[in-house]
Amino acid sequence: MLAELLKLPNVEIIGTNFVAPRQLADLQSIMAFKKEMSFQSDWRVALVKTIRLMSSDDLLLICGSLYFISEVRHYFTD
Repeated sequence: MLAELLKLPNVEIIGTNFVAPRQLADLQSIMAFKKEMSFQSDWRVALVKTIRLMSSDDLLLICGSLYFISEVRHYFTD
């Protein structure tokens, strides 16, 4: 999926992590794209920094496991 997203023009991908019941990603496959991505250890920091840099024409797409998406959803709704 990362390879497909990186084909799009004007894309910035930020990798991050979160507390999960088990390791959910194949870190080796993600690290293959480390030159095209930036990394932030705290997803909340990454989200706030990204939103601050966005313009009204930008689109924010948050991808990840259902565990991660659930955590992000609570951030927006609580």
